[in-house]
Amino acid sequence: MTKNQIIREIQRTAKENGGKPLGRLRFLGETGIKESDWRGKYWGDGTTRFKTLGLVPISFSTPSNDGLLLENFAVLVRELGRVPTVSEWQLKRSDQTFPNSKVLERFGSKEQLIARALEYVQQHENYRDLVPVISAAVVLARQLEKTLHRRLSPASFI
Repeated sequence: MTKNQIIREIQRTAKENGGKPLGRLRFLGETGIKESDWRGKYWGDGTTRFKTLGLVPISFSTPSNDGLLLENFAVLVRELGRVPTVSEWQLKRSDQTFPNSKVLERFGSKEQLIARALEYVQQHENYRDLVPVISAAVVLARQLEKTLHRRLSPASFI
């Protein structure tokens, strides 16, 4: 696979995705191009690869992306059938479009994160099946924080 072929596929898939580059796993699924086809040969990492092509990698560090973060949370809850652990979140992080768990700390405590996730799934028809799962996690988070007499960061729970 040549660099030009990879560039064409990155540009094509980004255009089809509203101008946003795909994460490593989704890119592989849609093109068959593995990370080993480009990493170390043409680019060192995905961020550099996107920047050299004039594309902006997804950033989860701004509050305007709360909906995207909560959607990622809901997607992982659906995959697992429960609220994820930190390890499960980080494993999912291998997809470069998935945020690092540290960014979730902006929601405040673990209880606040899960409560926001509950609001999110209640407001989005395609995630309403997750309401019972996340509702149970809200109750558990409240009990745990009350028992420990302190707020727990989202990263300590998920």
